[in-house]
Amino acid sequence: MTREEKQYYTAVEVQKRVEGLNSVSTLNKWANFIQTNCNYQFYYGFISFEVFGKNGRKVRHRKTRMFTPTEIEKFEQVAQLIPKIGRSEALKQIFDENNDKQVLESNDRAELFRKDLEKMKEKVDKRLEILNTNQLEMNRKIRLMTQWIQKLERTEENTESETFGGWFRKKR
Repeated sequence: MTREEKQYYTAVEVQKRVEGLNSVSTLNKWANFIQTNCNYQFYYGFISFEVFGKNGRKVRHRKTRMFTPTEIEKFEQVAQLIPKIGRSEALKQIFDENNDKQVLESNDRAELFRKDLEKMKEKVDKRLEILNTNQLEMNRKIRLMTQWIQKLERTEENTESETFGGWFRKKR
């Protein structure tokens, strides 16, 4: 084995090293979750194995996910965090390096969320102000329209009383 191959460990070796990791299938589920949800990629290597068949012995290679010592340490941290905060949150907290909100301490997160809420409140206040001005404008237009309608009704009453014959007029 070369120096590079010694830096990586197979899933079976990782399962033996990490306390709280019950099986290789659990490790594979964790790794799949990390790759899909945390934008984290593991190294894939090829492991050779022997196959015995009719024609004798053959050496084949299988593509396998390999783990570094730092990743093993992270899996140990995940195993300790799972009873406290749950599997998905523990995996995201340890492996999601792109998400700054989860890397921050809880006080920093609370401050960041408070700032986000203040920004949202400002946006809502601006929208409410716009709606209030629109409502005032609509009320003014409604008032003008009712005045205009009342004026038309009054003029219509006056014109009806002034006309004598209605539709039919006397010919000259």
